Amino acid sequence: MNIYSQKDKRWADKEVVKGLKMRDFGCLITALACLDGRTPDKILDILKKNQAITADGKVIWNKSADILGLTFEGFDTKPSEKTCIAETDHYYKIYKVNHFFVWLNDGNIIDPLDGRMKKNLYNIVRYIKIYPE
Repeated sequence: MNIYSQKDKRWADKEVVKGLKMRDFGCLITALACLDGRTPDKILDILKKNQAITADGKVIWNKSADILGLTFEGFDTKPSEKTCIAETDHYYKIYKVNHFFVWLNDGNIIDPLDGRMKKNLYNIVRYIKIYPE
């Protein structure tokens, strides 16, 4: 699995949606890139080209999974037994959006904010059960 940061200078200034760049709004795209293996800028291009991301930046999960060759099994509030994407409300009060990262099912995460593997300290509100095939 590759580890990426949404703040990497190679794609940090790429626009996810009008007025919002990867550095500030790219955690989900970056987490998908970690699972997929292609770089975040490539994942964003693929999702945009195939209309699998809405104008306000929401990912259409089942369509995205199909396009990227991932398996999507829905959402859960219980920890996944497999590596997947997790969502936290940790930054919601400040930025009014949730943060996404890769859950490694051993208590560790890959956080797109800094591109590091580390122990999870976030409150997870849901697990997005999307897996590499």
